[in-house]
Amino acid sequence: MRAANGLVKKNQNPGSLSSYNSWSIEAMLPSKANVVTLADILSPGSEVYLSTLPDAAHDQQIKTARLVYLHGLKPILHLAARYYSDTAAVEAYITRAVEEANVDSLLIAGDLNQARGNLSSSYDILKTLI
Repeated sequence: MRAANGLVKKNQNPGSLSSYNSWSIEAMLPSKANVVTLADILSPGSEVYLSTLPDAAHDQQIKTARLVYLHGLKPILHLAARYYSDTAAVEAYITRAVEEANVDSLLIAGDLNQARGNLSSSYDILKTLI
């Protein structure tokens, strides 16, 4: 079966994982080989939650999200509030991620004990962006 992006899905038999429509999975910046495997076993459009790591560059996160998207899956980036200096930085990252990788975002506080700026919780972002 050919996905909307033109890639061929290999495991489209009724007994495969791809026969389930409500799966999602979380991955920590998966490699291209891992993304190919995910695309092979998950239904097109399945959500892939991409964990945010404190030292991962935005370029790498967006590149990975784009790879997930190009393989017919729905990338959802964790957006860790404590990793950003201010809401302008958050807005810039979200804008770029949406434009380049068609992502949705899951807002989390993040695992840093000390915030890098004035955003210490997901609520700090919500109250300024909504």
